Amino acid sequence: MNKDQNHIDNLFDKARNQQPVTSFEETSGQFLNDLEAGKTSSLTQGVAKSFNFKYLIMLSIISVIVVSAVIYFNSNEPVESEVAIVPIEKEIIEEKVKAPLELNEEIIIVETVTIEKEKVNIVTSTYNAQVSDSMVISTREFEEVVNYDLLIERETLVNKQKDPEYRFPKLTANQIASTKKQKKQMLKQLNKLDKKKYAYIPSGSFDHNGKAVSVQAFYMQTTEVTVLEYRTFIFDLLIQDRKEEFLKAKPDQEQWKFIMGNQQSSMQPMVDNYFSHSAYNQYPINNISREGAEIYCKWLTTEVSKVRKDKKQVLNDVRLPSDYEWIFAAKGGEDNTESFPWKTSSIRNEKNCYLANYKPRTDSIFISEKGEYEKCPGGCNIFYADGAFLTAKVDSYLPNEYGLYCMAGNAAEMVVNWKDKSPGTKGGSWISDLPELMITGEDKNSGVTEAKAHIGFRVVVTHILE
Repeated sequence: MNKDQNHIDNLFDKARNQQPVTSFEETSGQFLNDLEAGKTSSLTQGVAKSFNFKYLIMLSIISVIVVSAVIYFNSNEPVESEVAIVPIEKEIIEEKVKAPLELNEEIIIVETVTIEKEKVNIVTSTYNAQVSDSMVISTREFEEVVNYDLLIERETLVNKQKDPEYRFPKLTANQIASTKKQKKQMLKQLNKLDKKKYAYIPSGSFDHNGKAVSVQAFYMQTTEVTVLEYRTFIFDLLIQDRKEEFLKAKPDQEQWKFIMGNQQSSMQPMVDNYFSHSAYNQYPINNISREGAEIYCKWLTTEVSKVRKDKKQVLNDVRLPSDYEWIFAAKGGEDNTESFPWKTSSIRNEKNCYLANYKPRTDSIFISEKGEYEKCPGGCNIFYADGAFLTAKVDSYLPNEYGLYCMAGNAAEMVVNWKDKSPGTKGGSWISDLPELMITGEDKNSGVTEAKAHIGFRVVVTHILE
């Protein structure tokens, strides 16, 4: 017994004195870099269970499946391949992935992944001239490390598009009744050109880059088109069986995940709730294409003509504003020569409160753990400093002198550029820096027609001179 204990003690002494291959600084630095890059996956939790090399291979393969990475290997042929077949409980569509994974100087290729009703087939190959055998992945090992919930968390877009219920959801009786009620109210407001909903913008002129520009009188919606208004429109298309227009106009809520260019899985609650939950009814519609906004304008024009009692009464078409109309309306009057709709060159009022929803920047940020401020190299972005972390309600902040809300920030608003009829936006958005919020600020969405989480719109109607 003493002999065994002495042997164990010797092994521990040897381990304590052995120098590490990788320093703590290198290891911690790599760990922090991985955290910043957002590369940590819930699947890697399986590593804690075992450092077996086969587990590492399986975990890497599953990570590739989940994120649907598609990297093409362009040269050698595989030496050998191995197929693993495991049963699953839920039906998933077929998914194919090609991606080389280099582990311990050996490259493992995921050739195909076929997920069927009762089994998962994974074909892997070894791409290394010095290795003649591929690794065998057993059914038991696969079942131990695979996260089924993660595999089935999201159906692919292709599968959704094949599903008639997803493409054309069946409305409940309550949804149909609510849609008709809201539609009636919207048409009444437009027919009467309700002052609370449509502000009258008189004819006038303004200086634009040293050139005098004149605009005819028109009416502009006092707020950005809301989620509730757009949902009413979308549901009415379903009620009228206008399926082709519905598919073109429906929001692409997945765009919430791609706000900053990289996929943001933390935005999933916005994907699930923004367009459907009543809490967002008075928020600006976003994630719609320019074609969708134009279909909305045509729908509103057509539907209001159907309910007009006085058929002799003429109402011009509902449409997107021109950039000149938008600028003139944002100024709130010909006398505004300042940068912003509130006739000052400051983003805050006398009480130091922000006057718009955008991306405020500061040179320091409060660290609650330390109870003190720290400097930010290059500045810090504090989205919530202005009172809204993402979008805000359409009547947030003070209106300008024409009664128009959020003409700066919140959602960048679609316009038609007068000179060449090209698509553009004005006013900046909740992810914009301060210069974009200026009335004549740079349009970073010039030419954009696809759905974006920071782009919305408001409508105008040309005033008919009597």
